[in-house]
Amino acid sequence: REGEPVRTLTGHSDSVWCCAWSPDGALLVSGSGDNTLRLWTREGEPVRTLTGHSDWVMCCAWSPDGALLASGSDDKTLQL
Repeated sequence: REGEPVRTLTGHSDSVWCCAWSPDGALLVSGSGDNTLRLWTREGEPVRTLTGHSDWVMCCAWSPDGALLASGSDDKTLQL
């Protein structure tokens, strides 16, 4: 079905601001205004919720080797 979503992932309690695939394509990370990052399988199953930011997560990115995940927040911090 062209132009329709393959699946919808739910779990965040506020707006989603960023998402990024891991370099191997196995995981997707999403960052949200609920101050969390969530990891998902490529099938859309939740893996883990990452906490630590005290304000909206605005950006997220994997390192090229997939060993680290970086997140930037409105709390004025970057976390690895």
